Amino acid sequence: GEDSNTVIRGIKIINGYAGGTKGIGGGAIICRTGTSPKLEDLILSSNGASAGGGGMHCEVYSAPTLINVIFDANASEAGGGGNHSCPADDKHQHDQLSTRY
Repeated sequence: GEDSNTVIRGIKIINGYAGGTKGIGGGAIICRTGTSPKLEDLILSSNGASAGGGGMHCEVYSAPTLINVIFDANASEAGGGGNHSCPADDKHQHDQLSTRY
C-alpha cells in the first residue's frame, strides 16, 4: 500500500463520484486500510459519494498527512461530505486543512 513516501501534490479533483450498491465512499480520494500517503496542495471540489466522504474517505488504520488541502462543496449521502474517517484509529495529521461551503 501507499506509505509516507507516496506524495500526491498540486492537483484539483472535481466532480468525482463513488457509489453503487456496495456503499463506497471517497468521491475524490479513498485511503484504504493501512495506507499513509502525503497529500499536499490539493483542491477536492464538488465530489460526492453514496457512503461516507464525498471528498475523501479514510478506512481504519489509514493515516494520511494533509497539507494545504481544500475541501470545497463535497457531499455524501451517508455523512462526512468533505472527509469521513473510520473512528477506530484516527491518526490523521493535518496542516492547513480548510473547508469551503
